[in-house]
Amino acid sequence: MFKRLIVVIPLFVFLPLGLLAQTSGFDFPKEEKKLSEILDSIVREQDFAKKNELNKNFVDKLAVVLQNDKAFDYPFDSLLQVGKVRSLDNRVRIFTWNIPQPAGFQKYFGFVMLQTTTGNKVISLIDRRGDYKLPHSEQGSAEKWFGALYYDIIDFEHNGRNHYVLLGVDLHDIFSSKRILEVLSVSEDGSLGFGIPIFKVDRSIISRVIFEYSSRATMVLRWDKTHRTIVCSHLTPMQPSFAGNYRYYVPDLSFDGFRFNKPYWEFVPDIDIRNPSRKPAARIQAPTENYDPGFLYRAGR
Repeated sequence: MFKRLIVVIPLFVFLPLGLLAQTSGFDFPKEEKKLSEILDSIVREQDFAKKNELNKNFVDKLAVVLQNDKAFDYPFDSLLQVGKVRSLDNRVRIFTWNIPQPAGFQKYFGFVMLQTTTGNKVISLIDRRGDYKLPHSEQGSAEKWFGALYYDIIDFEHNGRNHYVLLGVDLHDIFSSKRILEVLSVSEDGSLGFGIPIFKVDRSIISRVIFEYSSRATMVLRWDKTHRTIVCSHLTPMQPSFAGNYRYYVPDLSFDGFRFNKPYWEFVPDIDIRNPSRKPAARIQAPTENYDPGFLYRAGR
């Protein structure tokens, strides 16, 4: 889906729309080609410091291109290493990518484009995953972003306003990967909020769902539009002795889900992916060491 390549922005910037924005004569294919060439250089470069320098150049150039009046609707199809998602209400568009770092770690970068009544806003995202002590319960912002590569976005109404569930992946390190669910909210002044407490798991209300699993495994986390269900693989340790060590967690071929039941996205265990609306059967009690569904690993339980 995404290769282990990509980027992060050093400053939080509300970029003025007047900056180099043009209503006509802007050569998008030409500028897109320049951006694609920089990404290709980042992929080929073996030196991590040089990768990061090239990425700074990419960030600066993409920031300028996105200021153009027509950028919101331009596809940018040749930027294969950049994830691009757009909300159904056509108000939000998000670009995310990563840059590999030594020892298999990643840095994440992104821009959020907003269509507002006063015009477009372009907001940079600053990866601050390391600043989160309890990521399941903390809320973030554009300046304190729990970096990820977003590959889907789900519109839903909450408190009379549109909000957006983001489905993302974090390549994390050489041992484990993560899938992430969190909600993006947009205030009236155009500021961003990440991670409102809206996911209900048993009696817990959490802000962010984080699945961690072996980097050798492939996990399902997808939106089933027909049944209005977020479908996710149930993760389990390879052996009972590995319980709690998430680099050894893998999908066990069963599935759980989340469904929106106002005001929460509620966790539903053991769903049938052929018919996620089916009432779940009684589930055999898991052994104590495998009680955790695989994403409450820092939920204080």
